[in-house]
Amino acid sequence: MSTGSPCIFIAVNNGFGARYLLRSDILPGLIQAGVKVVVLSPNADEDYFRQEFEALGASVELFDFKACGSYFLNSQLQIFLKELRWYAMPGRHDQGSLGARFAAFKNICDSQGPKAKLRYQLIRLLRRPLMRWRGARRLLLALEERFFAGNAHRELFERYRPSLVLTTSLGYFDYDQYLMREAKRHGARRCVVILSWDNTSGKGLPGASAEHLVAWTQVMKTELVKYYDQDPAKIFVGGVAHFDVYAHPERWLSRADVCVRFGLDPERPIIFFGTRTPNKFPWTPDYIRLLAEAIQEGRLARPCSLLVRLHPNHFQGEGDGLKFAAILEQYQAIKDEYPFVAFNDPEILSTKLPSDMPAGEMTLLASLVGHSAMVISYYSTLMLEAAAVDKPIINWIMHAHNVHLGADDRSVYTLEHIVRICSQGAERTAEGTEDIIAAINQALEHPELRAEGRALVKAKELGPNQGHAGRAIAAHLAALAQEAAR
Repeated sequence: MSTGSPCIFIAVNNGFGARYLLRSDILPGLIQAGVKVVVLSPNADEDYFRQEFEALGASVELFDFKACGSYFLNSQLQIFLKELRWYAMPGRHDQGSLGARFAAFKNICDSQGPKAKLRYQLIRLLRRPLMRWRGARRLLLALEERFFAGNAHRELFERYRPSLVLTTSLGYFDYDQYLMREAKRHGARRCVVILSWDNTSGKGLPGASAEHLVAWTQVMKTELVKYYDQDPAKIFVGGVAHFDVYAHPERWLSRADVCVRFGLDPERPIIFFGTRTPNKFPWTPDYIRLLAEAIQEGRLARPCSLLVRLHPNHFQGEGDGLKFAAILEQYQAIKDEYPFVAFNDPEILSTKLPSDMPAGEMTLLASLVGHSAMVISYYSTLMLEAAAVDKPIINWIMHAHNVHLGADDRSVYTLEHIVRICSQGAERTAEGTEDIIAAINQALEHPELRAEGRALVKAKELGPNQGHAGRAIAAHLAALAQEAAR
């Protein structure tokens, strides 16, 4: 094992992981604690990324997605086992998130012909013992860790000899599973910092084991035990590092600065609308146009501005252009037609690390939510962010939760993390055009409604250490690294 200062590998495979682990207080806290940090990322060769984190004192190395991908795709068995894990979790019956995903999988297979239908039936058969018997789940995990570890990062392990390897999933985000399996082979402990609030209730079976986990909340800890067979003694509840900024309004942009930046009338209340990823939900432009028309026609209790933040996935590349260029053109047409509608396009930094955004995006988003009169979304994490600053929450639903489930799908109402929020009485759900107008008018005239529910969400879903979760998590990780290095 390593001597001197302990070394941690921090693996990021998307921009949200970089936001949580690198651009919160976690990375600076580790470095200040004397830990040697090596960031592993598929975009390690991009100058902005290397310069940003080397300036903080970290080393930056390649998370070799190309080698991992080749290793994975060259094995039909691995492909099948990953798919099998994705559609199985403990329990005799599908719980909400898993059930919705498996139903979408069936619909896709039914539309693709006999081979796909056979694949569905085989997975349906084999998932049953995995769901019912813990021994079957342990056996599958042991076999994958033993026979499908790979060695894409052997040179890095031998050079740095990390005492701790940090990932943002239990092997369900590509290619965390290989790095974690390699870590086990090289004698390094593994720690998973759960990335998002829905990751513990619907991501399928783990592809790797870990000695330590960091959860947002006690609820998340309970789900890790229930759905992932984890030992509660090894789970640390630390809070939400990238939400720390919501507890510090002194760091936000002023409302006047927000209005100037987006060309908004400072006399008008701001309706903040957070879009979903267009991969699953391509209908958002229709929603935005309906709201714009309602504002223009004077159907709201008072004239408002509409500020729309686009999901980072809108800017996925495809060939020489953007995958969702047609949807972006629809947004531009709305902006050109309605001067009181503004769009916040998140700044995307990388062509290799999906959705990688600068640290300032966290502050900007907090400023937009904090200075708005309400937040409209489709059951997204924006509900938590609105609750953090006590803003009315409206969820607007007129289409299927998932494009693959058909127009009548309402599976969103069964998802565990969504059910928890709704059961607290923190939000209002609007279905249809008239209902959303009524919901907006109620929020404008009585913003105090559902404040008690929002306070419950803030207490239960944002976890401990609000405002300094990043520092608390960094201290915990530094202690783990020190212990593992002994």
